[in-house]
Amino acid sequence: MTSGIVYLAERILDMMTVKELLKKYDLLTLHTEANLNLKLTSLASENSPTKDSLVFISKAESVEKALKAGAGCLVVPEAHATLIPDGLSSNVLTSSQSRVVMALSSKEVFAKDKLAEQFEGFQSEISMAAIVHPLSHVGEGAKIGPNVFVGKEVLIDDGTLVGTSAVIQSGAKIGKNCRIHEFAYIGKDSVIGDNCEIFPHAAIGTEGYGYASTNTGEHHPIPHQGKVVLGRSVHVGAGTKIDRGTFEETRIGDHTKIDNLCHIAHNCIIGKSALITAGFVIAGSSTIGDNFVTGGGVVVGGHLSITDNVYLAGKSVVHKSITKPGQYYGYPLKPLKEGLRNNAAFGNLAEMRKTLSKVVKHLGLDL
Repeated sequence: MTSGIVYLAERILDMMTVKELLKKYDLLTLHTEANLNLKLTSLASENSPTKDSLVFISKAESVEKALKAGAGCLVVPEAHATLIPDGLSSNVLTSSQSRVVMALSSKEVFAKDKLAEQFEGFQSEISMAAIVHPLSHVGEGAKIGPNVFVGKEVLIDDGTLVGTSAVIQSGAKIGKNCRIHEFAYIGKDSVIGDNCEIFPHAAIGTEGYGYASTNTGEHHPIPHQGKVVLGRSVHVGAGTKIDRGTFEETRIGDHTKIDNLCHIAHNCIIGKSALITAGFVIAGSSTIGDNFVTGGGVVVGGHLSITDNVYLAGKSVVHKSITKPGQYYGYPLKPLKEGLRNNAAFGNLAEMRKTLSKVVKHLGLDL
């Protein structure tokens, strides 16, 4: 059984040695050995390393600074390995994927599970202040916090944690080992895959925006009968809203990570392994392929299609379908380099207009 308390008890926060770190992550390679039995008690920034900390180096200029500070253990990208001098008093490890190791070690070793902390010391797995419908099922090791509402015929699978004041409406299915944070909303019949994380004030399965208008200007809402389906290991950031489909499903693929304050409208489909940053907005019935990446504030219009392996730079606007993989930027949307050139030129538009007026006048042209 996996519970929040067991999860915390299994941590080795004050026991992780450099040797154990190497054994735990096969992405690491020993470069310089000083004391492999040194206990590492924290992660530290490359700008403020300490003698018992694990420090991940991202910039070449940070290597020397961290070594001078006597950091307990450094993880250096393989590309920077030549910058490491001989005769060190620090342990140095190298990795071709150091950022991945940082993410894993931070989550699995050094950082506390903030949601699981809510349940420490409680005897019951379901708070007495929660409302759980008798026809719903809460799996082994799952925990329900105070003031949570769980509607009829909901499935909450093993190991899932549901934080304070979350709402899970009837017919929803939540997979194993999910994290549903405080004040999250899971709408009717929504499907949440295993290992998903839904952050505070996110809303999954909200009513979509659709109206039928009369000739006299009255707008009648169209009830949405579809649902939202999230794949495995999907991250939905705080304040993000994902609308249910009108009749079909709104779908988010496995391993897609959605930042805070995004909006995904009804009937949209987003593929696997997307990285979507804050302020992203997509109108209804658009489809996005796998490995999609955006900068902040991107807008995608409705009824469009974007192929696999597309990157959109921040503040871009998509007004027609994208059929070729690549990097794009701007409005109107252009390939990245062309879009950057257009943006640079636009900044000089007033001066260019003055110059053009002078040329026209000098040539005596009548335009």
